[in-house]
Amino acid sequence: EHICDFTKEKYLLGKNEKEYCVVNAKPFDSVTFICPKKIGAQCFQNVNTLDDISADKMESSKLSIDELLYGSTLYGDTLLISPTVKQSTTFYCFCNLQMEDLKKYLKKRRLTKEKENAKKKSTVNVNDLKNADEDMEVVVPEKQIDEHLVRALYRVKKIRNIIEREKNKGEGDKPTNPEDEEELVIEEEQEEEDGEGDEEDESKVEKIITKYGIMKVVVSTNNTITKGCDFGNNVVNYFSKPYPVERYGGSKVCRIEAKPGEFVGFKCIYDNQGTVEPHNCFDKVFYEGKETDLQTLMPGYISYGNKQKGKYAFYLKLPHFVQHSYTVQCKCMSTVSQFDNYVFELAVEGGESDIVAKSFQE
Repeated sequence: EHICDFTKEKYLLGKNEKEYCVVNAKPFDSVTFICPKKIGAQCFQNVNTLDDISADKMESSKLSIDELLYGSTLYGDTLLISPTVKQSTTFYCFCNLQMEDLKKYLKKRRLTKEKENAKKKSTVNVNDLKNADEDMEVVVPEKQIDEHLVRALYRVKKIRNIIEREKNKGEGDKPTNPEDEEELVIEEEQEEEDGEGDEEDESKVEKIITKYGIMKVVVSTNNTITKGCDFGNNVVNYFSKPYPVERYGGSKVCRIEAKPGEFVGFKCIYDNQGTVEPHNCFDKVFYEGKETDLQTLMPGYISYGNKQKGKYAFYLKLPHFVQHSYTVQCKCMSTVSQFDNYVFELAVEGGESDIVAKSFQE
């Protein structure tokens, strides 16, 4: 797994106009691009093929990830590179690192991380340490002092004293020394000065020159073909069974037979409005005509796929042991009638994988 996180201080506070994060990835690696403000191709649905930050070049070098790395899958800000890459490929993702209020952004980010870390820590009653695990961190809670609240309460107290003394003065009491009034005025002036200081900091931050975060991804090759069906490409073999309807007499069912431990997949036609049924294929599949959790049939599998969109590829690593033989299905649904209702049918043979069988022979 490769992660380029441009919200980190080393990038935001870096001295260079262009801050680089270089990734050397292999087929089927995952790459995550975290950026406060994406620009250019807005990775990953599209990516840029040139390292050029000019607006016209960012636009002209934009390319669909499906064209560049056919068979890849997206998960939000993460790209799962296709297991098949025909030639070495390089692409770029651009990020605008200029911040109007960098100080505020970093402070907010630190607080968020502190909260996340605090949730991860296990708290133990210091009077009951006998129940604690050896690796458990003991956290002694400390009362946090809110300086703004203390100041506000102090001012309320002073104002009450002034009102009380003014009232007493009106009733004929001896006038008092106006120290409280002076302290209150001084404190108000101090708050105004603090506020002015913040404005000065903000104005300084606004003068920071434009900064770019650039993620460069270099992907190596792998010509291995995935066992599966491809309803979206009839030219190049990325899957073992390209499936144009006319080649199979109009049938829309593509059947693949697999054994335990094997890696399989399928890809629907590239349709922005297309979907896959069941919606969480392969976590859910059609089995004997009903939507079923694959976990109940083949526990131990690993699935890969975009749960919201059907235009990207879906992959499945079968477990090394499958108790019975099963035939399951997922369907490609398209807004274009001629590409609608294609069926990926997977027939899995019961038993154990070759790896497991060989390990017992040894």
